[in-house]
Amino acid sequence: MDAFPFATALTQGIEGLPVGRRPQTHAALERAGYAGERLWRYMRAPLPRPGLPRAEGVSVGPAPDRGASQRLEVARGGRSVAEAVIGHPVQGIGVLWWIEVDEEARGRGNGRALLGSALEALRGLGATQAVLYVDDDETPGGERDRTATNRLHESAGFEEVDHLWCYTLAPGPPPPARERS
Repeated sequence: MDAFPFATALTQGIEGLPVGRRPQTHAALERAGYAGERLWRYMRAPLPRPGLPRAEGVSVGPAPDRGASQRLEVARGGRSVAEAVIGHPVQGIGVLWWIEVDEEARGRGNGRALLGSALEALRGLGATQAVLYVDDDETPGGERDRTATNRLHESAGFEEVDHLWCYTLAPGPPPPARERS
């Protein structure tokens, strides 16, 4: 049995529990025998973000299978080296759904420049702030290490709002109920 299951951060809603905002729920689930797992960082930044570079040669078009979203792409030598997907703002809040740089193009400022272009595009659509989610794999050096991604977003002025957690009921009998005094 799950509580606050989190299938993906790429859906329209937030399925995970923002634990920092609901510490009582987090504690109650753990007391009830649920194992919690921190999965995503929820971050935001006000717009505009001055000082960020912009990528050259960015093409903008609709994002396939993303509804009212736009895809920004940087191509070099006839192939895509970086892409970002942004969501149209709702009440001034735009979403950076993802940003990705080809492994061979990393370490050259492409991610920072594309981030600047994506945030500029959100601003052009009327956003006054941007939000994003970063899957929070805590295994440095692993295939899904997000150290560089987190460093990029933080250096661009994004601040963590909360962590999103999901919970799974541990197998076995439930823990004994605690009496209130």
